[in-house]
Amino acid sequence: MLLKSKLIVTEDGGVLLDLENDRLLKLNPIGVVFWQALVGAKPEGEIVEDLARSYGIDQERVQEDLHAFQARISELGLHPQKDAISQGNNGPTNHPSELLPNYPWYAGSRDRVAAAPVLLTACGLAGLFAFDCILSLLSMQSLCRVVKAWPTRRKVLKNEGSLLHKICRAVERSCVWYPKKALCLQRSAVTTCMLRIAGLAAELVIGAQPMPLQAHAWVELEGAVINDHKGVTRVYRVLARY
Repeated sequence: MLLKSKLIVTEDGGVLLDLENDRLLKLNPIGVVFWQALVGAKPEGEIVEDLARSYGIDQERVQEDLHAFQARISELGLHPQKDAISQGNNGPTNHPSELLPNYPWYAGSRDRVAAAPVLLTACGLAGLFAFDCILSLLSMQSLCRVVKAWPTRRKVLKNEGSLLHKICRAVERSCVWYPKKALCLQRSAVTTCMLRIAGLAAELVIGAQPMPLQAHAWVELEGAVINDHKGVTRVYRVLARY
């Protein structure tokens, strides 16, 4: 079952990706504490008692604040009991992709990359349209569910590097020809699925940064970022992988 939201914990609070409603929310440190307590689905009395004891605060005050927090997240349609927590600091360090070179179309010469075949570009356009419809008519959660379920085709690859380059270049060219601005999520979702069709076990990654508050999506293959600059893993904390 695909979770409806994802939370990363930072030094100054947390960032919540609400997949069902296509939004990114910022939680202050107290909000993170309440969210974590509610995720455990403990009885309210036990939550209040634990927090009051941990922070040296009167139970009545904790209960009032907890009720106010519950009322607010209820207005927003959030359900902590169905969500997961990913803890960490403001940013990742020593990501394996930092040790790998950029692919040619990022901070390198484009002359070494073969032109994208017309058929692959057409597939990229079709994919952008399909995922655009999913985002418009359904939700980000639905898009992620499609990507997560997309199988990787089993086949022997003779020139994996060249194939990867052609597909990524084709999706980039598709974004140029697409009549609407293609979001990083759509671009990465299409790239992930096309690579899997070609036999490469690519992974869609969604990350966020707390300040300024924003989300980003990219594609990784065996731990390496392949459709963005490798430094993206230093700027954005990983929220989810599909």
